[in-house]
Amino acid sequence: MIQELMNRADQRGFVTLEDVLELLEGDGDDVAAIEALLDELDDLGIELRQDEDDPGIELDEDFDREALRDPDIGDINAVSPDDPVGLYFRQMAQEPLLTADDEISLAKRIEIGRMAFELEDNLNHLLGHIHRLNTLLNQIHLLHHHTEFRQEFITVCADILAIRRVFDEVRKIVE
Repeated sequence: MIQELMNRADQRGFVTLEDVLELLEGDGDDVAAIEALLDELDDLGIELRQDEDDPGIELDEDFDREALRDPDIGDINAVSPDDPVGLYFRQMAQEPLLTADDEISLAKRIEIGRMAFELEDNLNHLLGHIHRLNTLLNQIHLLHHHTEFRQEFITVCADILAIRRVFDEVRKIVE
């Protein structure tokens, strides 16, 4: 397989991703096999392009490939104390990252918080309307002493109180 890619690289001066995937055939879904093959191509100095029309990356003649493999490049402790951004990154590198489950849990808690805030806002808005309606009904009740109206008023007030109890229960659940 490598020999075939080397032959293609000798002919064109590069190989394409399509060439690599074509030779892998059944192993095209095996990420480890693809990475191993790409590493071997890199070790052999064979240029890999997206497609034949892709000019690739042009490197200066004096570019030092070994500098990319320098183990001290990622050493966060090599940061100068005069570099505030570097110090920040050094400090942040000491903090543990979230796991996938932690991220999902955090996202769910944020969404629940947003929903709770929106629900509470809507409940407060609705309770304000209920309070105004209750005040209005009390004023109307004072104006009318008719028995039929009084019964309807009591029914409406009972409904309002039932709605208020439901919203209070929902608020307790959200909190």
